[in-house]
Formats: sequence, C-alpha cells, structure tokens
Amino acid sequence: MRFEFIVALCASLMALQPSPVSAQPAASEISLHPAWIVEEGIGDVIVYLSDDFRKSAPLDAEPLNLVTIHRSNPGDARNSPQKDVNSLHKYLKANSGFMAKDLVAFASSRDLVRFYFRGDHEALAARFQYPQATLSKANAQDLARLRSIGIGDFSRFIAKSATSEADLQRQILGDRAPPAEDRTLELKLRIEAGSVDKSQVLAALERKHFDDVTSQVAVGGGDDKLEFDARIRFSESLVQKVMNEVCADAARSGGQCVGWSGRFEPIHLTL
Repeated sequence: MRFEFIVALCASLMALQPSPVSAQPAASEISLHPAWIVEEGIGDVIVYLSDDFRKSAPLDAEPLNLVTIHRSNPGDARNSPQKDVNSLHKYLKANSGFMAKDLVAFASSRDLVRFYFRGDHEALAARFQYPQATLSKANAQDLARLRSIGIGDFSRFIAKSATSEADLQRQILGDRAPPAEDRTLELKLRIEAGSVDKSQVLAALERKHFDDVTSQVAVGGGDDKLEFDARIRFSESLVQKVMNEVCADAARSGGQCVGWSGRFEPIHLTL
C-alpha cells in the first residue's frame, strides 16, 4: 500500500495488506509497521505505527494531534484507509505545513480512521475545516495504547492477514485454492545484535526449534545484522508463537527484531 507522502513504505506482504518490513526512509519518507490490536468498544483495529515512534517514543507525555475521520469505506478494519489518508494529508500539508516526519500513526477500525501527528494544535484548530472529521488533542490513553504496541501485535497482523488472504483466494477460486491450514508460510525476521557479540544472539536463535517449522539463521548485511528464516505449516497461533519467541530470545541475548514479513508459498493451479 503506497501513500502519496511515502515514497517507499514497504514491499508487499500479501495480496491484502502491506508488509510489516519497513524500508530505510529518506528525508521525505516514513516507514510504518502494521499491527493488529483489539480495542474495548471498537473491536479489531489495524494500527500503522511509524518506525521512529516505535523505537524512540518518549516516556513523558508527547503532545499529539488526532484527526478522526468517518471513513469512506466502512465495514471492516481491513478495508484500505489509503483514500482517506491521502486526502487528509493533502489538506494538512496545505493548511499546517505538515510533513511526513510529523506522522506518528494512523489506526483503521470498522467505521473510523484516526490520524496521529505532531504539530501546533492551536494554530491548526483555529482554521480546521475538513468534512466528516474532527480535530482534537490525543489523550494519555491514546499515547499509552500506541506505546504498548509490540511484537505480539505485529505478529498477530501477519497471522490474521494470512488467514484473510487464504479465505479471499478460496472465495474467488473455490476449492482449487487450499485452506490456510494446508499451506506453508515463509516468515522472515531481521535482527540487530546491537552492542553485544553477534555470535551470542546467533547461538540463541540457532537453538530455537518448533514442531512443524523448519528454520535457519544467517548473517545479514552489516556487522550486527542477522536474518531468521522459517517455513511454517500454517496456523495463526504457530506463526505468532514463532515470531514472539524468537524475538524474545533475541532480546534476552542483547539483540532486537527490527523487521519482519510473512508470505504464503505460491499455489499452482491448472486453469
């Protein structure tokens, strides 16, 4: 999914959703990781969280603006927010000097898109006029929710998006497309060893084994980069288990997961 203010968001994960693997941003770009959370009173919410905020969100309260849009395609959190986000971006850029680096996150739920960004709230509020939208200040609960998003939420996005993709293919192709549980998902994790000895993190990951999973760890680009590749007999719970445990083991050894993606192996059909 590409937005006009993002030159390179990510490579594709699946047919339905953008990849959680972020690209290296230039000055005019921003990288977003999609996460799947559940909010009380709202239900399923897909949050596209900026990599900068995820890595360095301050513990003290950070003033953020919040624009809440009544989305143009309601009905499912998975519906693309691209049209609404692009339109709002044009408005903010023209009326507040908004730049890509100001974006913290946007959240897609059944009926709403919520857009969180930095900027002069009072100056914007004095002239804010955008159809089907309201402007407010993000509250402490909003900030706490964004800061709480972690590997478990990113892994849930990969797992549930995979199920959605398989279900859609079966709606289109019928029984010729296998159900999700009969398919293999390729999970790739990028890990930074940080300041510790890379061999320490590598050893911890090479000891990791799961049923119905084949995996390997390789040295990636750069002195402190590792790549964990796994082929998983698909289930949502197993995909989440592998990603959550591998990233937790990396963290205990002084490393951290910084990128992730999942993709079903292709299906071959005779037409």
